[in-house]
Amino acid sequence: MLVAEFVLNGEWNEVYLRAYLSEEFISQVRLHPVPTETEPDIRVWRLSPNVVFSLRTTYEVTDMVDGLILNHSIWRSIWKTPTMQRVRIFLWLLNHDRLLTNEERGRRHLIEDTSCKICDGGPKTTIHVVRDCPFARATRAGLLEDEPDTTFFEPHIHRWSLHFLSGRSNIVDSTIFASTCWLLWKNRNDLFQSELKTHEQIQFITKQLRQQIHTAFEQESTIFVAGGGGTPRVAGH
Repeated sequence: MLVAEFVLNGEWNEVYLRAYLSEEFISQVRLHPVPTETEPDIRVWRLSPNVVFSLRTTYEVTDMVDGLILNHSIWRSIWKTPTMQRVRIFLWLLNHDRLLTNEERGRRHLIEDTSCKICDGGPKTTIHVVRDCPFARATRAGLLEDEPDTTFFEPHIHRWSLHFLSGRSNIVDSTIFASTCWLLWKNRNDLFQSELKTHEQIQFITKQLRQQIHTAFEQESTIFVAGGGGTPRVAGH
């Protein structure tokens, strides 16, 4: 199909346009003057700077769309997670890479050494804090079932988080996952006051917190079901 086929006697061929295009798209076409060039039509790829089709630009567009869908899924899953509101906010910051880690402090020229102060590995990135640090691994051991081994295959945190938050695991795991990640980050901040907890202590607190959250949700669930309300919230958080 050529552009010339949509032109008749120096004007846009409305009949031909309506045969192939929506009225909304046609209204956009009318905003452009009818081309008068005599050169033959050529195929172009608007997503590439040189208008030449390439697989690379196609993959870039696919990744962008996939990223938008994944971002929507992450937010929806975070909102539905049975946990405290402060933990939901933390999960949102975590998955948007908005935590003030040593890597981020280094980027802002606040510190020079960006390595992890717990394992002496480096650098301390968002994903290192909650997933890749040996301390984090030891803390999660025995708490989370069916954890995917994505360390070497998935460099980003989104899909790893979504595994537990989307319901593909189970509701208990989603609460434990959220609480564990939050407590791991809180423990990092406590390091500045020399109050670092062991991974066994964090495991114990996580299990207690999970029980408190689920008890609160079970007590309120009948009220929300009867009243047609939304997701129950843990009082005081």
